[in-house]
Amino acid sequence: MSSDFNFEDARPQGKRIDFKDLFFNPEQGLNTVRIADLKGKSFKVHYVKNVDGKYVFVKSPGAGDPLIVAGNQPKTRYYLKVIDRKTNKLKIWEFGSQIKISIEEFVNEFRAKREKGAGDDSDVLTNYDLELRKRQPGSNPLYTLGLGQKLNADNPRDAQTLAKDQSIIDADEIDFEPLLKPWTVERIKEQILGIAPGTDIASGDDIAPSENQSPAVQASTSTPQLAQVAQQAQVPVSAAAPKAQPQSSLMAQATQADNSWLDED
Repeated sequence: MSSDFNFEDARPQGKRIDFKDLFFNPEQGLNTVRIADLKGKSFKVHYVKNVDGKYVFVKSPGAGDPLIVAGNQPKTRYYLKVIDRKTNKLKIWEFGSQIKISIEEFVNEFRAKREKGAGDDSDVLTNYDLELRKRQPGSNPLYTLGLGQKLNADNPRDAQTLAKDQSIIDADEIDFEPLLKPWTVERIKEQILGIAPGTDIASGDDIAPSENQSPAVQASTSTPQLAQVAQQAQVPVSAAAPKAQPQSSLMAQATQADNSWLDED
């Protein structure tokens, strides 16, 4: 999956980031990973055309995002650190809600098992390999996630694997923060909507939809210039109000044994 990140202001000069080596890139078929921990990050992203007609991923700045004003609601994506069994390297795994739900279900199952006395403290998701199957392009779902082998510290072979994994995790130098840097409002205006720098456009906070108007309709009536350039840039406009994002049930249920769930921004 291609990304349009900008690290110009977020990394020391001369330090080159190798995206191919940094991100876990599942191949078609079976992929095996182990989650390093469940302390990940979430972020909002748009997938839209820029002024050159090329589709790009735009990390939303949140408040004042002109694409949200235009009616384009971003999707939530997630980052977790995993050990890719193919390379035995620590990678960043980026995924959407489908994989997040699967991970939540596994964590809940292990928690319920321990509460019933059917498992011990080693029955946590991070002690298992996960099997991610990538199907042919166009399949729905594209990915399916299943439990693989449990790494048992009492087994000499598993103990060796656990020791190697721990050395990989201890040497971790991956920093999420530069990857989470959102696009600025001005950059979105210029590169996505084709609006000249300095143009004053009402933000979403300035728009109060009437009882009978959707946010998209209100945006088109209150900010006609933005609606026009959004249409020219082929930005999809939602006809319905955005659904509230439910807070993860794991946020309230997380235990020390399960680490913590993804940071919900």
